[in-house]
Amino acid sequence: MILFDLDRTLCGTDKVSRHLIDSLRSNWPEVADDIEKSISLGQGLRYDPWSDIRSRLSTSDIKGLRVSMMRGLSPSYFYVDEAEGLIAEINTRGIDFGIMTYGDPEYQRLKLELMGLSDVPVLVTSEPGAKASLIGSWRQEGSGAFAIPDALGGREAELVMLVDDKLDELIPARGGLVSVLFDTQGRYSGQKATVSYIVDKLTKILEITDTELSK
Repeated sequence: MILFDLDRTLCGTDKVSRHLIDSLRSNWPEVADDIEKSISLGQGLRYDPWSDIRSRLSTSDIKGLRVSMMRGLSPSYFYVDEAEGLIAEINTRGIDFGIMTYGDPEYQRLKLELMGLSDVPVLVTSEPGAKASLIGSWRQEGSGAFAIPDALGGREAELVMLVDDKLDELIPARGGLVSVLFDTQGRYSGQKATVSYIVDKLTKILEITDTELSK
């Protein structure tokens, strides 16, 4: 099973943020300005604007904002390069996959809706930097298989691969987890020893999958 991080791995998070701000500005310009500033200041710090928006808009206004965001742009717009084609090929091959992401659950699911992935199983973690350890805890003694939680399909898997753009989510990779660091900027070129693979293109995920399944 392949588990993908969402933000900046499959989802063009900056595109979602821009769309969010534009959608806010039509009815709540002051809120839009404040959120835009906070996003700018929070770049790289896992800032999540949705909780701020919830504290400032009514439930009905948030519902209206969601409806507004679902209009006008195609799902393809919100993917990072090559991600949409990769997901299509994974579906064609019948490979099990899901989303494992950290953030506000409502906002993460909104991103998936924008991308046309609302039917994909998703597990939203409650703290950053915990994915590899959590997956390691699924490994069963004896069989060595991973007991996938219900949120991700509730099955056993012999192989679990985690693809993420943040190194701290991939370590420590214990219990046979295949860790793949998606690094388009070469920031982690010296970290090869800490993960299974480092890739700069998502298309390489299929090659890795074939390699791991053949072992």
